[in-house]
Amino acid sequence: FNKTLLMSSYHLSDQTIPDYIRALEQWQPTYIDSYPSAIGEIARYINEHAVAHRIAPDFILTSSETLTETQREDIRRAFNNTRIIDHFGCSEMAVSAYTRADNRYLIEPLYALVDFAPLDNSSSTSLLCTGLLNMAMPLLRYQIGDTVEDGRAGLGPAYADRTFAAVAGREDDLIITPDGRRIGRLDPAFKGLDGISRAQIIQHSPEELQVLVVPATGADRAAVAHKLESNLQARTDPRMHIRIDFVDDIPLTKSGKFKSVISKIGRNG
Repeated sequence: FNKTLLMSSYHLSDQTIPDYIRALEQWQPTYIDSYPSAIGEIARYINEHAVAHRIAPDFILTSSETLTETQREDIRRAFNNTRIIDHFGCSEMAVSAYTRADNRYLIEPLYALVDFAPLDNSSSTSLLCTGLLNMAMPLLRYQIGDTVEDGRAGLGPAYADRTFAAVAGREDDLIITPDGRRIGRLDPAFKGLDGISRAQIIQHSPEELQVLVVPATGADRAAVAHKLESNLQARTDPRMHIRIDFVDDIPLTKSGKFKSVISKIGRNG
């Protein structure tokens, strides 16, 4: 009755994605609301296999995971430059933001008051949020644990034009380098790298990263590993030991989300 077609994010594979595409063609959605990893997988399949389709939503809304530049480019290419709007929020109703035409995130001024708090040894900032809608349990300058890049206060009235460039991730899942720096937003290390369908970075110690890589069909694994190791060391630390493991699949969380970075060393390293 609510004109919504629900599709599982748990069952996406090269064998099942053609069924998803056929279902979307038949449904002809006005817009698609998806985890970036889910619609990104469908977009990757469409691009890799040059699939002709009639799916033409007015826009695609992504949320709940960090939207990478690679995913954004894949989705735009697969769906004929359809506008992509990425939403950022939290279940505590403490903040809500969405991307504008320039891909910067605008924090809704009537939803929350937000301050950007610098993090030690990091280019990212933490968010201190005061929600304006939750009357049952108001949260004042609540640190939600998410970090963003390039937070700006804007030039308009107080709190009316606060923006940031990108969601860096959770504080607990920032990469910590051997010299103590905290690094977020590592997806540029994968940009322009052919042969990777999906990847996940796991930090076991300040000197060690494990990267799980699901290779694309026909990928030159040795070349991918060499280039990826070089890219990650350039963005973290040349002393960082990087182990790259090629796998068939990377499991989702219990909620069906995909975590691109997992830290096992804790917030304080």
